[in-house]
Amino acid sequence: MRNSFQERGVAKSAILWLFMVLALALSFNLVACSGEDGKDGIAGVAGADGKDGVDGKNGKDGKDGKDGKDGKNGKDAVVNVDSIAAIIRKDITKSLLDSMKANPNVDTVYKTLFDSAYTQAWLDSAFLALNDSLKGIDFDSLYLDLYDSVFSDVYTNSVIRSLYAKDLGENFVNGAYANVYDYIYKDVKIEDEDTGDSILVQSPNPVKILNNCNPKEKGCDSKKVMVKTWIPGFTDTVTVTGVANPSEMLILNPIFTFDNKALYSITSPKSAQRNVEAYALENDQQILFYSVTKPVTIHPMQVMGAEFRVPEFNSNELYALWVTPSADSIVAMIPEIAAKLPNGSLQVYQQYEEDATVEESVQRVVQAVYEVLQSRKIAYVENTSAGSLGQRINYPVETLRKKQGICIETVVLFASVLESLGFDVILLTLPTHIIVGWYTDDERGKYSFLETTLLASNEEVPYEDAVATGISEYIELVEAGLFETGEASLVKIREARENNIMPNNIP
Repeated sequence: MRNSFQERGVAKSAILWLFMVLALALSFNLVACSGEDGKDGIAGVAGADGKDGVDGKNGKDGKDGKDGKDGKNGKDAVVNVDSIAAIIRKDITKSLLDSMKANPNVDTVYKTLFDSAYTQAWLDSAFLALNDSLKGIDFDSLYLDLYDSVFSDVYTNSVIRSLYAKDLGENFVNGAYANVYDYIYKDVKIEDEDTGDSILVQSPNPVKILNNCNPKEKGCDSKKVMVKTWIPGFTDTVTVTGVANPSEMLILNPIFTFDNKALYSITSPKSAQRNVEAYALENDQQILFYSVTKPVTIHPMQVMGAEFRVPEFNSNELYALWVTPSADSIVAMIPEIAAKLPNGSLQVYQQYEEDATVEESVQRVVQAVYEVLQSRKIAYVENTSAGSLGQRINYPVETLRKKQGICIETVVLFASVLESLGFDVILLTLPTHIIVGWYTDDERGKYSFLETTLLASNEEVPYEDAVATGISEYIELVEAGLFETGEASLVKIREARENNIMPNNIP
């Protein structure tokens, strides 16, 4: 902004006009009297003498006119800022408003108005016009009050007049996926309802922002913006910032960090509110230009939910969320497992003296895991799917507490213990079944499988039979070509962890 107003036509008249209004307003709102500081008020004007009476019709003399009453003392000098602001708002001209809005730095306009107008000459003229009553006025304070009341309105409107925002967020949250949305929504495209165009988003709750000013017009520039969003009771406030360039679309993608305890407390779908606010950031101010509150349904952490915007996403990899190797009840089994091994020593991907190969030692450790879990007497509950979308899947700690589980629950329990010991774990998934597996050496050249439904059988099925069944099922899938068709897949837990799909923290 130019401090000396190079466009002197509008700007100079704006200054004169504004302060003419200000002086007029002050004259209406300042009256003299006996002030609190002990100064005498200005005396009122004396009343006029009465006029002579008119001659009577019947020749009688007219009556004398009465003397006028003395004027009353004035009140203390008071500045009514609200009244001044009301006059300015009511009478402000379009040319003045446009000259302020068109300027790229409106704060500089205000400063120039202040510095140019509040001169000693102006004050002297104001004193003459409004008498000594103005001598006690703090004009700096008066300016600040007027700035807050009037100028900031013009300023904020000029900053945000071209900005537009729209929330494009989902109306549900899958509690199980709450902390991996940045991975699930990586490079997802959705349709813009306003234009039908494809929009790239990286969050289930994107916010679209447009800066609709004309780049060819003076004062049209980029705006720094910020989005705040939160779900009361479930998340902290998340903020993301960006730059909205003229005539371009900006997509901001806030990702929530959820309170796991709050999520875990939900046993059935719960209604909540998602709040979204958008601000322009200018001159160290946050100027709100968009605010909305939308209903959202939060689903329990045990539900394997569907993400409608990412139907192509391989949800099988999210089974890794249910594999919880650090849970206290899982870690507590390690001494019991070690006690079943030679010399009470737990060695993973290392060869015991009693074994001829590392693979034999690996099988020895896995057998110890099988026998410890078998001793927990977990009853198998038959189900018709491996863990389909929308199905409730208990976490290992819950399966141990309830002493029963469907096939996916016994698989993630077994996988949790293996990962806790340091094994490289695999899940073999089918539409109607799932099997746990592991690499038999640390070079990951070969793997083995185990049927966990036999672990939970009422009969005590030997470890060798459970492994033989698991391997046989894998071979059948290979021979049927189901891996090529995608009906069968291998979920490698190590790769899931590398993709930041970490275990859900279940108390």
